[in-house]
Amino acid sequence: MRNFYLLSILCYSLIFLQCSSDSEDPDILAPTVSTIDPDNGEDGVSVDASVIITFSEPIDSESINSSNITITGNGVRVSGSFSVSGNTTTFDPSTALSYNTTYSITVGSGVTDLAGNTLNTFNSSFTTELPPDSEAPRVTDVQPQNNATTVALNSNITITISEEVANA
Repeated sequence: MRNFYLLSILCYSLIFLQCSSDSEDPDILAPTVSTIDPDNGEDGVSVDASVIITFSEPIDSESINSSNITITGNGVRVSGSFSVSGNTTTFDPSTALSYNTTYSITVGSGVTDLAGNTLNTFNSSFTTELPPDSEAPRVTDVQPQNNATTVALNSNITITISEEVANA
């Protein structure tokens, strides 16, 4: 009977301790960048692109700002606005990015999760698309030459154009 009494006390104690413990383990892990769009090293990115950063966990929206996340091209900081939704931050540039320019993204250690853990600095870069072709193709050479004489009747005629053209 004594063993039953001790066993009952032990079971009630374990149940009480388990039920009364509502707290979870504290968050001590630093957030990380899970994905970034445009991808690191990507070429041909639209000049109208936004930058989308996905973190490993929800981020304190107060830590998302132009001091903690910078985007620069040719040494000039890009201005724009940030929005945060859960684990994702979107940066929308105020104006179109420049053509054929490499942009660097730095997500600094001022970015924190909801528990105040700081992110280790993250760097990425991408290059924007080439400018649209606004110059019409032009003929740069013709063989045989204009007004050439003594050209064989079975000679090939070759026309060289300044750029690649689409087949009709």
